[in-house]
Amino acid sequence: WVFSDLMPGEEYVVKVEAPGFKTAQQFVELPYVNNASVRVDFYLVPEKSGNGLAKPAGGAILAPRAQKEVQQGIKDLEANKISSAQKHLAKALKMAPGNPLVNYLMGESWLRAGKTNEAIRYLENALSLDPKQTQALLALGTVRYQQGDMAKAIELLTRAVASAPKLWEAHWLVGAAYLREGNYRQAREHAEAALKYGKEQADSSRLILGVALARLGNKDEALKTLDEYLKRHPGDRQAEEARALVEKS
Repeated sequence: WVFSDLMPGEEYVVKVEAPGFKTAQQFVELPYVNNASVRVDFYLVPEKSGNGLAKPAGGAILAPRAQKEVQQGIKDLEANKISSAQKHLAKALKMAPGNPLVNYLMGESWLRAGKTNEAIRYLENALSLDPKQTQALLALGTVRYQQGDMAKAIELLTRAVASAPKLWEAHWLVGAAYLREGNYRQAREHAEAALKYGKEQADSSRLILGVALARLGNKDEALKTLDEYLKRHPGDRQAEEARALVEKS
């Protein structure tokens, strides 16, 4: 989204809401200069999928002091106390710099702070230490998708699905990536998997599924899927436009 005709030198609140995700917002100050612009990146957290911070498989065992700092860091992240969480996680990293869990959690904290470049460094560290760390794969795959790097997003999210076949968020997002790449069969497959494992939490996958079905020539099923999505989300302009295009085809 691009917002124009804003007054420079003013502070704005950017708020993002999406079905199935927790509302996120950031305070943004527009510099007082001509043609000022600010980019704001959001990382949305699934609403009903738990805190997403459970310990991934693999990784070295933490010593008691480091474990205590990690536990407090997780509590602070759950409470959205980002600065406090990072202080505790930084202490844990000093004691266990080679622990993939701690690196992942620090990356997650930077994502929630809206600092993508800092987050990438820690997420990549986590994956270099444990290539099968599901949550780090999902987080970094999400970042690459948001950056428009579909090839990298698909690679990372496919690895996340291989590591956790029932992780609906990974199926949903890799399905969206395949849709943007024009691979409609894979988009359909992953959208169906997301709905299978995520149930109502993965409802937005119906939009991906509907478009993929239409591109594969299954018009009737595509219309049925899009109609079902619109019943649940009336007024979704993107779904309405997709349905209209399918109807005209």
